[in-house]
Amino acid sequence: MYSGIKYQGRIFVTAIFCIIIALGMFALNYKYMLSGKAKSINKMLYDSHYELDSDTILAEKYCMLTINSCLGGFAEREGKVEGANGDTYYIALLDDNSVMAVKVNKAEDIDKLDTITSETYASKDFYSEHTLTIEGRVNELYDKDLTEFYDDALKQLGIKDAENNKVKIRYISIDATDNNRMLWFFFIVLFGGGVIVLFGDAIVTAISKAEKRRLAALEESSRKAAERSAAAAQHVNMNAVNASFDHSVKSDMLSVDSYLGEGTAMDKEAEKPVRFGDGERHERTKDGKISIAGTNLIK
Repeated sequence: MYSGIKYQGRIFVTAIFCIIIALGMFALNYKYMLSGKAKSINKMLYDSHYELDSDTILAEKYCMLTINSCLGGFAEREGKVEGANGDTYYIALLDDNSVMAVKVNKAEDIDKLDTITSETYASKDFYSEHTLTIEGRVNELYDKDLTEFYDDALKQLGIKDAENNKVKIRYISIDATDNNRMLWFFFIVLFGGGVIVLFGDAIVTAISKAEKRRLAALEESSRKAAERSAAAAQHVNMNAVNASFDHSVKSDMLSVDSYLGEGTAMDKEAEKPVRFGDGERHERTKDGKISIAGTNLIK
């Protein structure tokens, strides 16, 4: 029992922790998450007359970049799932004659950057016919291995440590795998998962009660339908009975309210019924009393 309580306590703490992380993520990025608009690095370069500092880009946290010149890829991580694309890093050449790293993992983005790279080297002005616009979080290149790969690629391109190098090297990257959509995805997963864990029992109970009410309503509806069917089966359709009756066959049934006279079954009885007026015409009045022609009413 103690171990069960301890286990529930851990789940409760984990759920609270997930909710706190989700709320913290939203608090730090709520403007970007709600607006979905990231500042364009291309416009920042133009507005700053091509003297934009890397720290200014990093201060924006999330940026947009349209790539029209690419110097190729320099690092790649294998996908965690077999057959999936891993993170691939490229060197983007910006309009202020500076370079920065770009991180993508979508197959279409990788193919597009490979195409832009080929066209960049084939063009005299280093601008390709194709472009790719990405959006994501801006980070410093803090990973040691990644920075070494970046430097090695720039050395092979004759940019780093070159005597007449006029290309500015920015040790920052834009991560297209961390953007507005991913922020909302993680927020929903963390916050929603935490709420479900915390209020799971209440949610399950509410759903169970709702399902019981639905089933009870269906049973009640079925019961009433069965009762209506039974009542309809017991009801006799007199029109149908009358239509099926053969009126050509003489019946021996006698009316309890009248005497049929001679030639009927009643006429054959041992004692004939009492007649009024000894054969005289008699009839009933509207009030139910018997009147004999020529005499007063018999009361």
